[in-house]
Amino acid sequence: ITMNMLAGLGQCFIFYTVHQFNPLVCTTITTTRKLFTIVISVWLFGHGMSSDSPTFGYQQWMCVGLVFCGIYLEIVAKSISPGIVKEKKV
Repeated sequence: ITMNMLAGLGQCFIFYTVHQFNPLVCTTITTTRKLFTIVISVWLFGHGMSSDSPTFGYQQWMCVGLVFCGIYLEIVAKSISPGIVKEKKV
């Protein structure tokens, strides 16, 4: 029951974030939280992503950097030209 209540509370926070801000902010928060969770897991518990290394390898750190660059570029593009960056409706 506790897990269900926490999951419901998490959904309320997601709805609140999308309603008060926009989906980009919600996506940025979620992606950043997940990325920090992975990095902290590797740092604290030694969970590695490759079978031969207990920590991140060169390729994994490149991917971490790409995620942060992607988030940063989305935020910059949205703040510089809010009228130009629009979602296409099908």
